[in-house]
Amino acid sequence: FEADSKEAYLQLYTYYNKVGNRGAACLCAYKLIEKYRQDDVREVKKSKYLQTIDSLIQVYQDIPEAGELAVEHFRFMEGATDAKPQDKLNYINYALSRWGGWSRMNELRNAQKRLTEPMFRVKDMPQVLRPGEKAWVHLDVRNLQNLKISISRINITADNEYDAQDEATYKMLLKKTTKLHQKDYSRNYYGRPDYEEVKDSIEIGGNLPLGAYLMEVTSDNTGIAPQRELFYVSNLAVMIQQLPDDRHRYVVVNATDGQPIAGAKIELYDQWYDFNTKKNKRTVHARLTTDENGEAYFKNVDGNILISTSNDKFTPAKNIYLSRTRYYERKDDKIEHQLFTDRSIYRPGQTVHASAISYIVKKGLDASVPGKSMELNFILRDPNWKQVAEQKA
Repeated sequence: FEADSKEAYLQLYTYYNKVGNRGAACLCAYKLIEKYRQDDVREVKKSKYLQTIDSLIQVYQDIPEAGELAVEHFRFMEGATDAKPQDKLNYINYALSRWGGWSRMNELRNAQKRLTEPMFRVKDMPQVLRPGEKAWVHLDVRNLQNLKISISRINITADNEYDAQDEATYKMLLKKTTKLHQKDYSRNYYGRPDYEEVKDSIEIGGNLPLGAYLMEVTSDNTGIAPQRELFYVSNLAVMIQQLPDDRHRYVVVNATDGQPIAGAKIELYDQWYDFNTKKNKRTVHARLTTDENGEAYFKNVDGNILISTSNDKFTPAKNIYLSRTRYYERKDDKIEHQLFTDRSIYRPGQTVHASAISYIVKKGLDASVPGKSMELNFILRDPNWKQVAEQKA
């Protein structure tokens, strides 16, 4: 049909009904209501649009063209918030058994394959853990018998980026793996329906020493490529402060206790991909060493920052683009307040417990608590901004 107006489809529907062409009438009826889909809810149980589609299916269920309505029913289910994989699969099987010969039923057959296709995904993989820190890595699994997960320590540092999914890189990394600190996990999923997407997880970290690690996940289905992720265990962190005269202050600290680290190395650089050599190139702006306070200073540059010490070279580089917001020197001091409450939501009748911290920011740089006490005025308001209570402290 080339017509795109309601009136045209209505005329066609009336005509085909009159001459007894039920197949064409079915398709015209579908086109008449199709435009209302976008204004409907996204729930199977509440959708008036879907109810109308199903009513048309009841009327035309005895002819092949009803298959087009079944395809539309499933398309709605795909975007619905309350349709489960089993519901979708059951409807596909029903529709194929009734109108499998309709020309567009391959759309449902492809969806059937998608809903039962063996797969797994690795999610929430941390890039860096602190010593002793644990993290949950989540797994989505469908139509597989088991997964095997291995974690191996690798003799590399974090001063380069590696794509562990690249086969050449993976083979290089394998040569640098060690049996020390290797962990193996196994997850079994026997007896699950082929459409069920299992939510699973494993805990990593805890007792891993400083270093670089490769996690590899494989399944019993050899047709599914392994998934590989690199992560690091490091105890370094860097803080950056913008200063006047377009300069930065870099402070390297212990990531666990926050203490400054003297003698830490800082590299500031830009990196880009050279299409001629097909390699990453690096332009180093500066190589700095922190003083006894863990600090180093340099002009304002964008790009990457890499930090390390003699025994911890496992903190990946971070992007810094602080020059997008320039430092503006303040000439006055400003009193700031931070307010804290014992909960974020209160029920009627509950008591609100609040406290506040007041401090002075001197010329936009250093903050300190006032030397003498200050009186603060606390005002409690309701959602309509009406004052409910007032108290001084």
